[in-house]
Amino acid sequence: MATLKGVVTADRTNQYLHLTGLRGILVLESFFWTFFEVFIPTLVSQLNQGAEYQAFLRRIFSVPFWNKDLIHNFIIILSMRTICNSFLANPTGQTYAATVVRRIVRMVVIICMGSGMATLIFTQIGTGYIDNFKTELPNEIIKTPAVAHNAVAALNSLFNLFWITTDFYTQAANTFWPNATLWVSSIIYFQSFTVYFLMVILPYTRPKWHVQGIGLFAVGSYWMASWGWYSATGLIFADIAINTTLKAELLKGLKIRGDWRVPYWVVALAFAAIGIALKYTWAVLPQYVNSMLVLHPYLDLSENYSPQTFEASGPYARLDDWFIICGVMLVVELFQNVRYFLSFKPLVWLGERSFSIFVAQCIVFWTAGIKLWLALSGKGMSTAGANAVVFVVGLLAVAVFAEMFYRCVDLPSRWLAKNTYLWLVD
Repeated sequence: MATLKGVVTADRTNQYLHLTGLRGILVLESFFWTFFEVFIPTLVSQLNQGAEYQAFLRRIFSVPFWNKDLIHNFIIILSMRTICNSFLANPTGQTYAATVVRRIVRMVVIICMGSGMATLIFTQIGTGYIDNFKTELPNEIIKTPAVAHNAVAALNSLFNLFWITTDFYTQAANTFWPNATLWVSSIIYFQSFTVYFLMVILPYTRPKWHVQGIGLFAVGSYWMASWGWYSATGLIFADIAINTTLKAELLKGLKIRGDWRVPYWVVALAFAAIGIALKYTWAVLPQYVNSMLVLHPYLDLSENYSPQTFEASGPYARLDDWFIICGVMLVVELFQNVRYFLSFKPLVWLGERSFSIFVAQCIVFWTAGIKLWLALSGKGMSTAGANAVVFVVGLLAVAVFAEMFYRCVDLPSRWLAKNTYLWLVD
């Protein structure tokens, strides 16, 4: 039993604090994006007509600080990077089973609690005030959450979170969720099994063939416009970080010919530059934001899809985001100073509470935040003044809500996940 307890707690060490800290940065960006999308929508979308200075700020600052697609896709790849750490570091059957069982139990608990809470709240208070808010601000980009018409519909929405393999964005639970971002959790859960399948092969094959093998899978999933190439990307970075042979190759540089090698920091800068250039191109020319879908051949060959129908089905794994994420992750793996900075305690503290903050900010701003804004606006306060008050009050409310969710749901879910695994094997 003592050995098993060591297995289920082995991955929560200081070795991976920088990954938690990186998640903390994404939490901060997500917080600002959530607030801006509701109360200052011109800062996040060209579809909302607002002040010209807000549109200018969006074009300049949204890419590095509050870009929706980049935040969500970075979280997905980072999650794929972290779930295989314990197994790759200690490739045993017990570690593998513990990784799979714990994650399933924990994700089911926290996602069901968060989704169920939001569904229950909107069922009780309704959504009419959101429609009033959208007209009064005005906000032309947010969608009013759907309301479950009965308990069975709400229960089915929770069930579908863990069983559907397509249409993540249009699933019921995502339409019930404020700002419709619960699809990210479904993608992470679903793609975890892709990582589970691939990672079990790595410890028993030649390290120098790992990148080519996983890369071949990534090319196939990219062809199919699947999320699998994001999962493969996260797994490659985990393997490079843990496998000493691959880590040494990373530090030597990219071999071009003979002894001529290009340092990987040059590759990282090139990738980041390509991704950022594409992002700013879409910011200036938003009509081309989905133009790169033509690079997924399956969409033109399939009878069920086309680039246009695929785009309409919801967010997808974007190539521009992939370039930026790979550039950042390469820098993280190459430089100890960067990992030291990301291990800064406040960032780690935020990263540990990432899902709790996600739940809190979505619910708080879409319920109490909007209601407070309407009350302040009704009393004659200016839009800027109301936004400032809502931001400060919302920040405090999110901090309290998130800490309560973390202690009452997140931490108990970890205890339950660990003890469920121990119960299954004892």
